[in-house]
Amino acid sequence: KVDVIPNAIDPKKYQTSTNRGIVRQRYGVGWGEKLILCVGRLVPQKGVEYFIRAIPKISKSYPEAKYVIVGDGWSRDLLESEAQKSGYSNRIKFTGFAPDKEVVDLMNSADVLVVPSIYEPFGIVALEGMASGVPIVASKVDGLAEVLEHNKTGILFEKQSSKAVQDAVHEFEKKRDLFNPKYIRRGVQRFSKDTFRKKYKNFVDKCIKEFYYS
Repeated sequence: KVDVIPNAIDPKKYQTSTNRGIVRQRYGVGWGEKLILCVGRLVPQKGVEYFIRAIPKISKSYPEAKYVIVGDGWSRDLLESEAQKSGYSNRIKFTGFAPDKEVVDLMNSADVLVVPSIYEPFGIVALEGMASGVPIVASKVDGLAEVLEHNKTGILFEKQSSKAVQDAVHEFEKKRDLFNPKYIRRGVQRFSKDTFRKKYKNFVDKCIKEFYYS
């Protein structure tokens, strides 16, 4: 028998009071505009290029959208070049590295979080988004599919496809009313540090019992 104890986060860290208007204004997102957020290391594994390539099609349906990409990495120059080629670089902002507090504020201020990873052993960014109550559009890879409930806490799409990203964002907009922030936040509880401690304690107690009394 195998006992699985997943990684954990502290949900309370992300459930803060945030002035959405001020945060959005800081990133050039005006009243009535959408903030579409992407957070992660800028390396090939994260698949950010597929998100950027989807932006022209997304923007045709949502011309008021702004796109904020948080993170840094050795692919940043290539991704910024990709943004220039898209013709929408004036609507795409690369922030570089951002402190935890700023990431929390952005997640609490975004309309949707896009996680386009090609490979993800465990979806920490998705969990952080869930803890913030933001709906998530994410690739259907192991770590993310384990964390998200399709059509409840987010929408899953096929990896390595800009069209899949575009279609998932459009699907999210059609189903926006399904995504209740309170339900999204509740979904992260099974990955909370409190749950981790309980599972770890139960595992240790079981091992001790089997060792001494079996």
